[in-house]
Amino acid sequence: MFVNALIGLVILGIVFFPLERLWPAQRGQRFFGRPGFVTDLIHFVVTGALTTVGLVLAAIPFVVAIRAFTPAQIRDVVTAQPEVLQLVEALMIVELVGYWSHRLMHSVPSLWKLHRVHHSSERMDWLAAAHLHPFDASFGRLLAVIPLAYLGFSRETFGGAIAFLTLHGIFQHANFRVRLGPLRKVVSSPQFHHWHHTNDPHARDRNFAGLFPWIDGLFGTLYLPDREWPQTYGIDDAMPLNYLRQLASPFRPPPAASPTPEPAVPSGTCVEASSTI
Repeated sequence: MFVNALIGLVILGIVFFPLERLWPAQRGQRFFGRPGFVTDLIHFVVTGALTTVGLVLAAIPFVVAIRAFTPAQIRDVVTAQPEVLQLVEALMIVELVGYWSHRLMHSVPSLWKLHRVHHSSERMDWLAAAHLHPFDASFGRLLAVIPLAYLGFSRETFGGAIAFLTLHGIFQHANFRVRLGPLRKVVSSPQFHHWHHTNDPHARDRNFAGLFPWIDGLFGTLYLPDREWPQTYGIDDAMPLNYLRQLASPFRPPPAASPTPEPAVPSGTCVEASSTI
């Protein structure tokens, strides 16, 4: 598993490193040696493996239980369709489930504590796509698997859909300036997803879809200026750079607020005492 992750890391680097150097969205941004680079390498290898293991362990009982309640007629209709049509349908289902699960991650405090690990990246490049808490990644993928299992899609179909969306997710995080022209609001691009990661107040909590921006347009959460790119990314509070501390951060109490110092009173000024009833 770890060997496959390392091979994938090398292959993706060969593909994306030249693209980010030749057509960068953010010029002058370092890749090697940037803040959090080593941590993101660990996320890519270790978090990827933990997510895969966690998803398999969690999905098996769900899939077995759900398929026991799937009417044979539904399963027969789905499996009788051409494989390409099944893949398109699976992508649509995963995208719709993913959109709403992603919105939940931003609106439910306990889920945001997990998801904020991903949003703590202050530099966007293809490697930042792996900057995820394993519980966060497993939760989103598990929710996507459930309807596909109920409807009787094959393991190959939803495995292919999730693999395709994972690769596209890496593309979306890349520091790669590419324009899709009239398709920019149909198929998502790095520009679309970079706006999701900005900490600019006017653009927060937008662009939740993974592959289809029109889903955000349908539900009123699309933000995609014509040629603009965000200038800052990240979250408002601090996130440790250490990998293990990032995994532990959702379960730690928030730091106590520093007491506000009393304003200094110039000497000779009479202060009236107040009482609380």
